[in-house]
Amino acid sequence: MNRDKWLIPAIGLSLGIIGGLYYAWFVNPVSYRETAPSSLRTDFKANYIALIASAYDSTNDLKRAQFRLDTLDDPNPIETLSTLAQQGKALGLSESQVKALTFLITAIEQNSPTTTSAATNSTSSKNRTPTAATAIGAMGTHTPKAAHTPARTSSPSSAHTATATPRVKYELQEEIKICDPDLDLPLLQVRVVYANGNPAPGVKIRVIWDDGQDHFFTGLKPELGLDYGDFTMTEGTVYTVQLVGSSDLVTHLAVEDCTGDTDETYPCSWLLRYGQPSP
Repeated sequence: MNRDKWLIPAIGLSLGIIGGLYYAWFVNPVSYRETAPSSLRTDFKANYIALIASAYDSTNDLKRAQFRLDTLDDPNPIETLSTLAQQGKALGLSESQVKALTFLITAIEQNSPTTTSAATNSTSSKNRTPTAATAIGAMGTHTPKAAHTPARTSSPSSAHTATATPRVKYELQEEIKICDPDLDLPLLQVRVVYANGNPAPGVKIRVIWDDGQDHFFTGLKPELGLDYGDFTMTEGTVYTVQLVGSSDLVTHLAVEDCTGDTDETYPCSWLLRYGQPSP
């Protein structure tokens, strides 16, 4: 008798729950509209940022692009943009989207005089260690050329105009032979800064040798600095290097032997520093 007393309410409760779930899921499901971009899932947020960069690439409206980035509530948008540009192809972005991302990074950096350049002080790669992976992910320290992604090299115009972008001029300031046994591969390392000392990401560097040529870009390894880019050298090959926006040609760069404390030999690397002339 007691069993029958509770059976009917239990059946009613079960039917009520099932009916409520059916109504909520199929009859009148929740529909999200006009949600904040900061609440987007990581992969959707990456696509949203890529759209912002593509829009800037078309309009050259930096003020609107920065307003859109602000809606993400990201405390470090430069790092997020750089990491996304670095990992863009792995995340399914097109080459044009990756180029747009690096172009936007360059625009924000050059139009942000208060941006600190402390994180990119001139130190060798030996003294730098990669940071932890960001929300989108980061690459290792000395990755071969496969990580190099084409980027737009022209400098941005003022944030309040939509005129054509002038070319930035750079000068070779230093050429340093690096003997660092901790480097896994002989590298051609390049660092580029603006006249105000801020890092210059998205700058294209051409590398030419007897039977070929290639290029790479600054800013695609943010853990080493937005002013930094590198290219893996091959022993026995002589390279000529030209930074787009500079008339300086660096020739006869080749892998040479370095001698360690115990007389062992290892290949050298080269570091080229470029800067924008003072106005």
